[in-house]
Amino acid sequence: MKSASISLLYRQPQPEGDEKRFLVNLIDSPGHVDFTSEVSSALRLTDGCIVVVDAVEGVCIQTRVVLRQAWAERVKPVLFINKIDRLYTQLEMSESEAFEHIKKVLRSVNEVTSVLWLEEWSSKQTNTILDDPYELGLDEDDGEYFSPSKGNVVFGSALDGWGFRLENFIDTYVKKLGIRRDILTKTLWGDYFFAPSKKMIYKKPPSGKAVPMFVNFILKPLWTVYNAFFPARDEEKIAKILTGLNITMTDREFRSYSTPGAAVGGVLRKWLPISPSILDMVIEKLPNPQEAQASRIPVLWKPALDSDTSAGSVPGDDRSMKEAQEQMQQSMAKCDAAAKDTVCFLSKVFAIDKELNRIHRPGVAHQAEVDDGESKRLVALGRIFSGTLKKGDTITVLGPKYDPFKPEKYVSTMVVQQLYLAMGRAMEPINEVKAGNIFALGGVKEHVLKTATLATSRACASFDAMKRGGAPIVRVAVDSVHSADAPKLREGMKMLNLADPGCEVYIQPTGEYIVAASGELHLNHCLTLLKDEFAKIEIKVSTPLVSFKETITEELARDIESEEEEEEEDCDEYDYETDEEESRGRDTDRSLKAELEWRKQLKSKALSHGVDVVGKATSDRSAILFVRAIPIPEKITKFLEESQEQLMHLVRNKKRGHQSSEFLEFVEQAKAVFDECGPEWTKRFAEVWAFGPNGSGPNLLINKTTNYKAPHWFPMTSTDSTRYEDPKEGTDEERQTIERIHTLDNSIVTGFSMASENGPLCLEPMIGVAFEVHEIAIDLNVDISRVTTSGPITGQAISAMKEACKAAFLKHSQRIVQPMYTCQVQVYGGMDKQGVAYAVLNKRKSQIVSDDIKDGSNIYEITAHMPVAESFGFADELFTSSSGAAHGQLSFSHWEVLDQDPNFVPTTEQEIEESGTYNLASLGNNLARTYIDNVRVRKGLPIKQKLVEHSDKQRTLSKKK
Repeated sequence: MKSASISLLYRQPQPEGDEKRFLVNLIDSPGHVDFTSEVSSALRLTDGCIVVVDAVEGVCIQTRVVLRQAWAERVKPVLFINKIDRLYTQLEMSESEAFEHIKKVLRSVNEVTSVLWLEEWSSKQTNTILDDPYELGLDEDDGEYFSPSKGNVVFGSALDGWGFRLENFIDTYVKKLGIRRDILTKTLWGDYFFAPSKKMIYKKPPSGKAVPMFVNFILKPLWTVYNAFFPARDEEKIAKILTGLNITMTDREFRSYSTPGAAVGGVLRKWLPISPSILDMVIEKLPNPQEAQASRIPVLWKPALDSDTSAGSVPGDDRSMKEAQEQMQQSMAKCDAAAKDTVCFLSKVFAIDKELNRIHRPGVAHQAEVDDGESKRLVALGRIFSGTLKKGDTITVLGPKYDPFKPEKYVSTMVVQQLYLAMGRAMEPINEVKAGNIFALGGVKEHVLKTATLATSRACASFDAMKRGGAPIVRVAVDSVHSADAPKLREGMKMLNLADPGCEVYIQPTGEYIVAASGELHLNHCLTLLKDEFAKIEIKVSTPLVSFKETITEELARDIESEEEEEEEDCDEYDYETDEEESRGRDTDRSLKAELEWRKQLKSKALSHGVDVVGKATSDRSAILFVRAIPIPEKITKFLEESQEQLMHLVRNKKRGHQSSEFLEFVEQAKAVFDECGPEWTKRFAEVWAFGPNGSGPNLLINKTTNYKAPHWFPMTSTDSTRYEDPKEGTDEERQTIERIHTLDNSIVTGFSMASENGPLCLEPMIGVAFEVHEIAIDLNVDISRVTTSGPITGQAISAMKEACKAAFLKHSQRIVQPMYTCQVQVYGGMDKQGVAYAVLNKRKSQIVSDDIKDGSNIYEITAHMPVAESFGFADELFTSSSGAAHGQLSFSHWEVLDQDPNFVPTTEQEIEESGTYNLASLGNNLARTYIDNVRVRKGLPIKQKLVEHSDKQRTLSKKK
């Protein structure tokens, strides 16, 4: 369930009788959709990839995910259509039917690549997106990325070990038919027909019985071999075939095959071995490191070359920052092994056994290891992009957040002592590795967390984060069965966090150890590693925990008016004794009547801004914040979610963010999205104060105040020294007010970030919520410099802003947002098996998107969206209920609003009839409230729960015999 790397030396035979030698660095990655992080790690280190597609099942979820990942990493793909044998043995297709089926599979894969190309093209152009990619001026060849005529498609059976390209047949038919090689290469695939009598090739059938050339010259010979073994073995035909193919197979070899399928596979393996076909395609169609890095480096490595601050100096280097980075970029683009700067990227860390046998080459010294008493050791898999890495070199390890302009953070130094060539399970010690190669590096436990950039100069910027397939959304809490094993558990969790690129391990404030994974299978794999490999102890695992998000709608909360009435009654029936106790800690001496009057004035002032505006004051009453919450349009929310990594990058580089072309490009894209949502959002675009949480989330803080103009796009374009200009106009009181607000600037943004990170429903992050600050009222009579029991004014402002955001959030009708899986179910069988699949999907509250029979097969395919919270145990239940006739794949799709008010209380007769008298989670008739209460219970928060429905005395009646 993890990627494995091996380096192969391929000797390619040449027509002259010589051979060419090629070093092929191959990384095999898992095919399950839960392990897309392993695919991402492999793609970052490679220049090309082989995408495997099942000839029967066709394009599935993982095919689309892998092609999208490869496109994002600028890795060139080639295609292997696997399990061609099943078209004959299972589906019993004729040659012509198999040809049409393969065409459909190939067309489906090309549709995915066309969509990816069109998406990127449209993102670089205007907002007008053309419906047909062929309107872009593409010719027919450009419309089909994968085509056997281009040599980037191999057909075969990996299990039986045979495969072929068109090139395997072209030489034979060039001699036999007398047709030029270039013409045969173009016409052997597709709707081209050959007339033997005229020796001519036509685009249309010359006669009624004519079949395409691919059927006649390739599939018919294959089907002839299968017909000799199915349904009964024909010895005469087999002998004739072996003679015609010049293949020798003894009776002993045939007897070693237990089934006819294995026997025909043995014949085809000798005729069309898969290894030369795959390797020849890789060498001819995939770029070498020099070609690939020229196009990949500008995408993967983005230093601030256009920044004015690039002229700064570099510690330990006689070059300027800009000069050093330009030289690095040129060296990496050329894949220069003799470059001055050595730059590498480590994409994953994995654990191997210390006792694992290694391959030793003559002339390479044995790698010394420190005996630390552990059975596992961590090794990082990486690629060198420029220079040469040698044993004994001192290298700088740069973390993902490293900034060359702050060279003292996220950086460490290590000496290269353990350098290996990865050979599957074994490690071969080497003395050096040159640019363009993949290697393994030992001794990284204290230096690398998941990924890192290695460089000889601190002027080097970190590589961009890898494009992960999906975030870890399935979590469990783990603990040791025996308390004495707690240190082992802690050490095992550290090892797991390092060794799995898609796993996240952290400690909650409650002290629980949390393991987060991308899916149920991935989670089980991580727990198995933790238990059996790293900690080697018995562990306790909680029920799966699912992440949710919180949002609001335009509609105000139904009980907002009743809440206001209750507040007024509470003010009238004021508990003087309680308030007297509270007032003892206050710095100001107010009477209780003055307190009530102040509250009424605060509420009245908030209402003057709007019925949904909330006013919250600091503890010493020196500042009052008036805040309103509004939902963000879906387009803007989606844009902010997709731009989250870019926002994080801009926030980390805020010192020079406003000067970079990347920032200006982001602003243009954001403005276009805001403009699409109407003039009110065009105006709000110029008033955006901050993003949240943590400066890069899908929530907005908007400045609507008239007395203070906060710096827009804070904190990206602002620093403590540049974000504020001393006001020169206005009265002394106005200037003092603005200065006082300026001191609270950071506190307001921090309070907003804290509120958006922990919503009021169940302390889950908010999504798609904008908070407008309508007024910041300042009382200049309060001396904020005096130390009080309420703490400093900045801390009070954080609390006030956080509470104001949460109160404004609760003024609206709330919703929770749940993660959704795309579920693809394939059913083999009749209507009864399909009915079972639908029953399992409906039980888990799935939404059917599409369902149809796959063309040319007996597979019934269902695509649905399933809540992640309902997905646990789905695969086992589906397999068991259908007696093995159905299986499904789950991959993260999107976040979806659960359109159900968690605070809904039925009032009308119809509502009571549908929902019952009470709408509580304990009664099971409010799914949103059920989810919220489950999260609140897990986090130790109070819930509304009806424990006793009827208070009548219960009695047990027994019948006397």
